[in-house]
Amino acid sequence: MGVDYSGVGGIGIELTQEIRNKLIEKGLFTQDEWDEDYYGCLEAINLPYSVAGDGSYGGNNRYYLFVGGSNLEEILKNEQEFRNHLQRLGIQLDQKDLIVISALHVW
Repeated sequence: MGVDYSGVGGIGIELTQEIRNKLIEKGLFTQDEWDEDYYGCLEAINLPYSVAGDGSYGGNNRYYLFVGGSNLEEILKNEQEFRNHLQRLGIQLDQKDLIVISALHVW
C-alpha cells in the first residue's frame, strides 16, 4: 500500500478560518455547506485554489487561493485583480500579504 500525494504551489494566500468566516458572513456559503463540500465552496470563490495537508489521514487540511499565472510576469499582471476580487468579497489584502506557497497534499 502506497501513499498518494501531489505538490501544491504558487503565489497567493492561505484560506484561514478567519477569512472563511468573512466569506460566510458575506453569504458566499454557509458553515454547513463548507463542512459538507468544501470543494464546492472553494469553487464558489471563483479563484484558482488547492488543498494541502493530510486530511484523509490526520484531518489537517489547509486551503489556498492562488493568483492566476504560469510565470512571474503573468502573476504580477494578475495579482491586483486577485486582490480586487477578494476585496469585493470583504477580504482586504495588500500585495505584501501574498505568500509563496509550497506544500503537499496527501490523500
